[in-house]
Amino acid sequence: MSVRKLAIVLAAFGATGIAASIAGPSVSAQSPASLEAGRIYFRNNCAACHSVEPGKESGFAPNLFGLGGRLSGSGPGGGSKALVDAKIAWNQETLQSFLADPAGLAPGTSMVISVTNPGDRSALVFYLLSSK
Repeated sequence: MSVRKLAIVLAAFGATGIAASIAGPSVSAQSPASLEAGRIYFRNNCAACHSVEPGKESGFAPNLFGLGGRLSGSGPGGGSKALVDAKIAWNQETLQSFLADPAGLAPGTSMVISVTNPGDRSALVFYLLSSK
């Protein structure tokens, strides 16, 4: 198996940090493998509270379908008062910051889980921004 194929397989199973270190710059943060890695990360770590399916209620947290360009707390399911008041325009930079340290960007948010691995976070951001 080539190094590139190994990196794509690892990324698909959520090992994006390992995949990036093996493949180097040839596997971009916005590759199909990264999109799949983000989908898997979401399913395994975020789907208990959030949804990315249009019109589907999420239960505990906002639906994240069509997140890109939206203001925090403005989508289906709203969000915590802190997110509504913060009026953050979601894009790659703001999602990266929020997912790395939710309370740092929106003090008082009910989102208490951060995504500490930069590779996982980049794949998740790419996946979330791809839903339109």
